[in-house]
Amino acid sequence: MIDVGSTIENTSVELSDGTAADLLGEGHRGTLIYFMRTTTCMICNAHVRTLTSNAKDFRDRGVRVLIAVPEEATAAQAWANRRQIAFAVVPGLHGDLGLARRLLGSMMQSGTIVVDATGRVTYADIVTMPTGGYRHRDALAALDALPQRAG
Repeated sequence: MIDVGSTIENTSVELSDGTAADLLGEGHRGTLIYFMRTTTCMICNAHVRTLTSNAKDFRDRGVRVLIAVPEEATAAQAWANRRQIAFAVVPGLHGDLGLARRLLGSMMQSGTIVVDATGRVTYADIVTMPTGGYRHRDALAALDALPQRAG
């Protein structure tokens, strides 16, 4: 399970478009990862619209945003294309980072984490009910608390 203070290794992941990328990326103060319960979840899609409409907040803070979906790459990319998602989409990351199905194994967890440039989780809000999976004000406060980039 992802907890504040835990560390995420900066491994190579395959994005939904078939390209490989470092999970945490280079040259950013940190990374915000939003975990969708599923690409068909209306509430999760509303959270992604909020993230998209506030993309400038993340750019201004030097933060990378990733959208993690439990679907496989082809379905994830089709969803990203339909929705015109401006952020990188990472399929299958839930299991790698310990998110699980809750409520009798039927509902995938969702939520938001912020990871600093060293891979340390500085904010984690993982939920079973997706209504609380993204709180913009809380996420911005966590991003503002990240160390400034050197240079």
